[in-house]
Amino acid sequence: MQVRKLTVFLALAVLLSGCSQNAKTDNSLSDGPRIIAAASGSAEILGEIGLTSAIVGVDERNSNASQAPQVTTGHSFNIEEVIALRPTHIIVDSLTDTQEMRKQFKDRSINLVTLPLAESIDDIFTKYEILGSEFGRIEQSKKASDELQKKFDAFT
Repeated sequence: MQVRKLTVFLALAVLLSGCSQNAKTDNSLSDGPRIIAAASGSAEILGEIGLTSAIVGVDERNSNASQAPQVTTGHSFNIEEVIALRPTHIIVDSLTDTQEMRKQFKDRSINLVTLPLAESIDDIFTKYEILGSEFGRIEQSKKASDELQKKFDAFT
């Protein structure tokens, strides 16, 4: 029963994190990052911290923050499609991150950002911290995670 409650709560958290009405898009990223958001919830968080326009590819679970093409199936990448999108960063979760993937992307000067799986509420907030830090959006990340915390507080 406890696991079921946690699962429902985490699912709600992911949904709510993508529903911020205060999300802003930074359209001035012509020379900025080109991001493939392939970790669960990463496209939504990037949108909340103003980086929707930097997303050039998403995985099959990320759909509401960007109109970017889907470049994954399960935890597998279509490498040719990924390379064609010329990303500067690829965001993955710890299940997807492998030594082989690290080598392929490092050889192409693509930064690999690994997020934890959301196995707890704290893991969700860790994703905000990592992405905010990686892309110089610490204040925006803090504000978005504070808004999410308020939603959690209202739910509990």
